[in-house]
Amino acid sequence: MRSDMKPEFFKIIHADLFTTEQLRIPPDFLKHISKDESGIAVIDEGPDATYSWHVQFCRTEDGMFLTDGWKDFVRDHSLGKYDFLVFRYEGNMYFTVAIFDQTGCQKDVGFNKRMHQKLGSSSGGKHRGRPLKTLIEVPRRRVGRPPKDLPLLSQVRGRSPSRRMPTEKEKADVWKAATAFTSCFPYFIRPLYASSVYISYVVNIPADFARTYLPTRKTEFVLEDHLSGRFWTLNFNPGTLNSFSGGWPTFVLDNQLEAGDICIFELTGKWRMRIHIFRACQTTKAHF
Repeated sequence: MRSDMKPEFFKIIHADLFTTEQLRIPPDFLKHISKDESGIAVIDEGPDATYSWHVQFCRTEDGMFLTDGWKDFVRDHSLGKYDFLVFRYEGNMYFTVAIFDQTGCQKDVGFNKRMHQKLGSSSGGKHRGRPLKTLIEVPRRRVGRPPKDLPLLSQVRGRSPSRRMPTEKEKADVWKAATAFTSCFPYFIRPLYASSVYISYVVNIPADFARTYLPTRKTEFVLEDHLSGRFWTLNFNPGTLNSFSGGWPTFVLDNQLEAGDICIFELTGKWRMRIHIFRACQTTKAHF
């Protein structure tokens, strides 16, 4: 294999081999995956893919397996007997996959993905605020750009609070509500301080979370509000203080965030996060 080529392995789908329940990664391939990598793999069909799947991987005495989420991937792609999958490891627990059927031709699975999207959106009312387990739509266009008439960052720095400060009971209540949140996706909780919403307009990311799940270079993320479905773009800055900056001021203003509020950032796709806002005082409404 040339040094500039990404490592690959292939698998053949067959129910009798239990490859529709879980998928064993070839033992010799494990040398390409650090033991320190996270327990969640992201799988899609390459740079032009519309969707990504999060699949848990598990190390056992018998080897390394793709487990939780794999059956969803099999279902969404209508994988059947003798379908042939070629996995390419892009690094940082991100795999691209090419799927071929028994004719030797690449398989078209777009219909099933569209159907799954419809089912997911139709059931959203019943599971509000919770994402589909493994099917994630990743917009490829640059959404959420602030309109030209929004104030410049220099104009919003140092803004004053627009509501009263929360009481100690309100702080305790909002923290209790936020910490009750659960998800099958990786997430972190970030209480908002004055510096994040009035002065510097930077939100820091826990070092352990950034080291485990986020890229090591400056990257643009798509941020989706779980209630409204609106999108913003943020700049992720790795380093000693991992943080979101560019785009964060617009999000703060659009949602009228204040010190004392708590945000949960949920990693739902490659360079995509869903945000949940817990307000310390229920007196501020986001403007749209």
